[in-house]
Amino acid sequence: MNTRTLIWLAGALAVLAALAVVGQRQTVPVTALDGNSAFLPGLMDSLESVTTISIVGANNEPVATLSRGADGWTIGERGGYRADLTKVRHTLLSLAEAEILEPKTANPALHSRLGVAAVDAQDATGLAVTLSGPAAPVTIIVGDAAGDYRRYARRDGEDQSYLINRDPELGATAADWLDTAIIDLPAERVREVTVTHPDGETLHVFKESREQMNFTVEGIPDGRSLLYDSVANVMGSVLQNLTLEDVEPATESAMAPPITEFRTFDGLTVTVHGIKRDDTAWIGISATADPSSGADEPASAESEAGDATPARDPLQEAATINARLAGWRFRIPTYKYEQLTRRMADLLQAQS
Repeated sequence: MNTRTLIWLAGALAVLAALAVVGQRQTVPVTALDGNSAFLPGLMDSLESVTTISIVGANNEPVATLSRGADGWTIGERGGYRADLTKVRHTLLSLAEAEILEPKTANPALHSRLGVAAVDAQDATGLAVTLSGPAAPVTIIVGDAAGDYRRYARRDGEDQSYLINRDPELGATAADWLDTAIIDLPAERVREVTVTHPDGETLHVFKESREQMNFTVEGIPDGRSLLYDSVANVMGSVLQNLTLEDVEPATESAMAPPITEFRTFDGLTVTVHGIKRDDTAWIGISATADPSSGADEPASAESEAGDATPARDPLQEAATINARLAGWRFRIPTYKYEQLTRRMADLLQAQS
């Protein structure tokens, strides 16, 4: 074996040794230095003590302030309206379970590249999250996404930033935290719908029985006909799984018409007041009950499995709706508002 061959073999062995060292470094957990890969050690054990989640954006502008009370979580920026409990739990668990995947820059001048710069800057892109309770508050900066379920983050007061394996999904506005469910009135329960417009026009659709497939439209003008037989059915299903886009306290004692009234076969009446504001649609909802109007209803109903289920108590249902929705005005999709406020002309074929 000549000298040139020996030199080549020595060089190859050196390269292989270097690659082995790099490989070993990559397989060692990056948090082995402190023996704990948790981004927020101890948070899991104190989650139940968290009573406030404060989220602040650029220029120290509040985004959402979530507070835990006896009845659940509420949003300060929305007058104390209910927060989505599932979302709040997801955020808290994500922060408590987050583990460090990799240390990133510790240079404050580079924090903005990861979205973890201090939020007092006007051009900050991250969000500062503070968890408060009986224990000392914990504040972190949640930065840019780095693939599915990964985020850059930094603990407040530290220069070191990290890549973590959880995304707390903080949203960008207070509305992102809302419990979006308003009311769920199944279409098969609705017996009649009446829409009263400000100019006096009234549209009334109804069913004689639950078995009737399509709503009958009252007062069709002579010589006119419906667009199609089931055209009014959407009016009976508007309140089925109705969700909001935003909410505000209803400071006015009443909302302007149009007014839409839903009466069910079992004696519940739901009244919806609507109002348009610029390009948005807002509604208020109230409920009353007259059990006698559903006296011909059976004492029990059949479930999908064929089992008898207790009949609803319309008085209790009305009280529950009012307790949940009274004093609030809800922004809903404009197409839903249009379905709520239909006119006779919307249901008829064009005149020839």
